Amino acid sequence: MSLAPSMDESTASLLLCPECGTQMPSTAAFCPGCGCPIPTAPKAQGKIGVLPRRVAGALAYVTFIPPIVFLLTRPYRHDRFVRFHSVQCLLLCGAGLLVGVVVRLLAVVLLLIPMLGILLVGLLSTLVGLAACFVWLILVIKALQGESFQVPVLGAFAEHYSVPV
Repeated sequence: MSLAPSMDESTASLLLCPECGTQMPSTAAFCPGCGCPIPTAPKAQGKIGVLPRRVAGALAYVTFIPPIVFLLTRPYRHDRFVRFHSVQCLLLCGAGLLVGVVVRLLAVVLLLIPMLGILLVGLLSTLVGLAACFVWLILVIKALQGESFQVPVLGAFAEHYSVPV
């Protein structure tokens, strides 16, 4: 029995170091052979319109109005970074409404349980609200850092629909 973590080669994607050619996992920040730093994806920089790209991406997550404005106004709708965050925000708003409806329906069922039902509804509502705040905060921070962080299911759709018109 080995205490070292195993790496299943069928599921892990491997990269080659640009300096020495050593194989390494795609998540590595430095080459295990020569120590050379591995280049990462470029971050958003510069201005688009009157706003820096990073600020515009973060503003897209403030309600559903800024993403609609960004998708309709000229300088912002042609920028892939701002479009990605705008589309992802709109998809998250739709998913949030759907989760809200499901929680309401579940609350109606749980309130049928005497005494325990109201506690379960309060706990469920609190956990869903905290999860939503946590996801929102992460997305705003990642946008301010210039990264296009994808939410697991909705991010792929946002990436697909963020191609400038």
